[in-house]
Amino acid sequence: MNKITKIFIIALFSFTCSTSFSQGIRFEKDVTYTQLLDKASKEGKMIMLDFYTDWCVPCKQMEERVLSQKRVGKAVNSDFISMRIDAQKGEGIDLAKQFNVTGYPTIIFLTPAGKEINRLRGAPLNINFFIEIISVIKGESEDINVILKSYQDATEKEKLKFAQKLILIGPAHYTLMKGSEHYDWRNTIKEVSDYYFANKKVKDMINLEDFEIISMHLKGGNNHLKPVSFLYENYGKFKKIVPEIDLATFVVVTNNESIQQASRNGDLIWKKYVNNIDKDLIDAYALLGEKDAKKSMLYVAEINSALYVEKNLDRYIKLRDKYSDLVSSNGTLPKGNYLYAAQLLKSHSKGKLDRYQILKAITWIDKNIETKFNLPASYMLKGDFYSLIEGEEARSIANYNLAVIQSEKQGVHVKNYYTNRAKAKIAKIKQR
Repeated sequence: MNKITKIFIIALFSFTCSTSFSQGIRFEKDVTYTQLLDKASKEGKMIMLDFYTDWCVPCKQMEERVLSQKRVGKAVNSDFISMRIDAQKGEGIDLAKQFNVTGYPTIIFLTPAGKEINRLRGAPLNINFFIEIISVIKGESEDINVILKSYQDATEKEKLKFAQKLILIGPAHYTLMKGSEHYDWRNTIKEVSDYYFANKKVKDMINLEDFEIISMHLKGGNNHLKPVSFLYENYGKFKKIVPEIDLATFVVVTNNESIQQASRNGDLIWKKYVNNIDKDLIDAYALLGEKDAKKSMLYVAEINSALYVEKNLDRYIKLRDKYSDLVSSNGTLPKGNYLYAAQLLKSHSKGKLDRYQILKAITWIDKNIETKFNLPASYMLKGDFYSLIEGEEARSIANYNLAVIQSEKQGVHVKNYYTNRAKAKIAKIKQR
């Protein structure tokens, strides 16, 4: 699996919110970067540049779950002039190079004069974390050194209070730090959060601050952790004090990732997690507007079992087709679904695929090409599969060359990457 495509993989089986939200960040439209600078200078506002690409799933999730939210717009719009930039089209190609953007999404904060203040890499989907990032950029956040000192000097009775504050705002601070300072603070916050979860009683966690701490520090496949299961069991109580879109997003993503993790490990507890979808967690899935969520995640779990536990590629193919048909029929097919399916088949085959399996993978890639999603990776992978069929060397080479042609549209860095890979693969074929 190549480094250009794997950026989106973590999101492919995570459900996205289909509800429409407005009044988020006001992004300037139909303006050049020079015009943006002029406007920022005249209004005395900082600048926020959001670099994205069409094929980047985390970029889309960031846009839908965070940047479009009213609370985020309130935090940003009064102090920033904002612009979304497709890093692989038009002016965005040169701007991405100018600002040395190498991954997506990347959000860069500038002074009104265009000097970089800091940057945020990746797609943190926690709304309050992002708002705290903005607070740090604006210089409005509390001094974490002062809070840490208070925590260290506190009596046992007061220690939890300062620990809570520190692990609430600390991640936003160290995310924007560099080098040893970043790692030292990250380790410090981890130590404090471990203390907090070990000593705070879950029955006392039904409040906004502790929800934010749970959603920030216990994200991932953590259904087995007591604070997470407590939150599930008390969903109705939490939604009275927490914005329900935040609550539902955390619950759905965490449950889905727990299903994935357990099914990959062969732990049958995934069946309990799947059943949660239309029982304890039914309100969360309903709020996010997911169609056939239980059936979809059942397929996901069985796909993982076939691939990671049973190592049965034919069963994987059949289940993958059923999953794709289901999510296509309800309009929720993730971008890159077919490309990812083919990538997994190749990576788990150890080079041993029969003709049926190879042709199935090529069919999947052709479906992905129809959507124009990540064409360089698609043609490169298609070339790899044709290279496994005796007598199809010409088709393999043709697809490698197509990968290079498509990569030329995505900037020098991407072009060089695919050109070098294609040359090496073509040379290997010609040496046969």
